[in-house]
Amino acid sequence: MLDLDGTTLFITHAGEYWVDFGVDIIGSVVMAVLKVGIASYEAMKARTMAIARGEYKPARGEPKVWFTSFESIAKVLSAGNRELLGVIVARRPGSIQELAAMTGREKSNLSRTLKTLERYGIVQLKKGEGVAVPEVVERLTRRADLRKS
Repeated sequence: MLDLDGTTLFITHAGEYWVDFGVDIIGSVVMAVLKVGIASYEAMKARTMAIARGEYKPARGEPKVWFTSFESIAKVLSAGNRELLGVIVARRPGSIQELAAMTGREKSNLSRTLKTLERYGIVQLKKGEGVAVPEVVERLTRRADLRKS
């Protein structure tokens, strides 16, 4: 285990990496730890197939979100995207259009970003009354007091 400025890196026996992120996204709203795994596409596919065949059962606490590199994590969890997650949690937009107005981002760009975040299990696009309503998945949001030292 290696701690890098609040990010804990676990190296597993299979040559995969697990990374714990605790991200302060806005005021007193804190993202809980998001465990992500890093492995090659081939390793992720083999793991998924072993799970599907019943040959492997993931241990409690293993990552549910997987990336192929640290670079891909950095892109998906960029400062801008973390800020976007904070707006979603704090202001609860009723649609992507409403979120676009709140953030000043183009709806088409925002839609692509949200679909990427959804693919990684970070955001859900729930069906509202004729619109998609963006929400940060519940397991990632917690209310907590920040005790800054």
